[in-house]
Amino acid sequence: MWNALIQQLFFTVPIFYIAIVPKQATMANVPILGRQARADDIHDFKKRKMELKEQGYPVQGSHQLVKDYIEKVKDKFEGNIDKNTVLVCVPSGSGKNMLTLYFAQALEQLYGCKTVPTGMISKLHTLEAKNALSLDKRNVDPIGYKVKSESIKKYIPSDKKVVIVDDVIGTGESAIKLKAALEREHIKVNALANMITIENRYPTTGDMNRLLRKIEEKTKLTSEQKLTLSAEIEDAFAGYTRQKINRLERGLVSDKAVLQSLDTISKAASIERKSTKLSGVPVYGRTIENSPKIAY
Repeated sequence: MWNALIQQLFFTVPIFYIAIVPKQATMANVPILGRQARADDIHDFKKRKMELKEQGYPVQGSHQLVKDYIEKVKDKFEGNIDKNTVLVCVPSGSGKNMLTLYFAQALEQLYGCKTVPTGMISKLHTLEAKNALSLDKRNVDPIGYKVKSESIKKYIPSDKKVVIVDDVIGTGESAIKLKAALEREHIKVNALANMITIENRYPTTGDMNRLLRKIEEKTKLTSEQKLTLSAEIEDAFAGYTRQKINRLERGLVSDKAVLQSLDTISKAASIERKSTKLSGVPVYGRTIENSPKIAY
């Protein structure tokens, strides 16, 4: 539907605004265990990880990186990870990065928890789940995982807490898509844990409305189109960290970029709705049948 807008003229004075008001006052997003990292720590971790990647992820260097960074955040895991916890690792995008597995092994030593063996989860996407990929590129190759249901359940007793572990959380897309895959198998996920947290906050209603209004101010949308866009923004971004919505918003530097964002958001929302429909459970706290309430 958004392609037709390419033929329309832009205007700068909106007739009225539509605001996103989520069905729940607080979205039912999974807690992210970890301290939001400082810029110098993020830079250092990425630099060292890239050096390890170029060397083929040598065991000693990889273990040292995990040791150095788990010391910075382990206080955030105390009381949340214990002997009654089962860890599930996000699979490596390249198949070579062992940092997440070594991180899980370090948590086992600290807290007496257990880790689900590798090979229980396969990725459905082909590109690496790189933090720098634009939403347009990710829409072409959405992150997704397939779980060996009967096999993995042997390692996850019903009375255990489940924590997904990854080395880095930016948008949180890999970990949250793995959460959705586990929930399709009726495995509840209690938290996400990581060594480097680029962003640990989920979008607020204000974040989503700011994007909505920025687009409204630059496009000639009908009231019906505004209602559609408000629902699409919530579907596309509410389940991930603020980094995902902020990254798209920072790219809206021209009228053309704003107009193109309509199609990008629509495709992203469609992917999330399909994931929700397939799982039979909410991806981030509500089902697609429970559309957002709209305030004028």
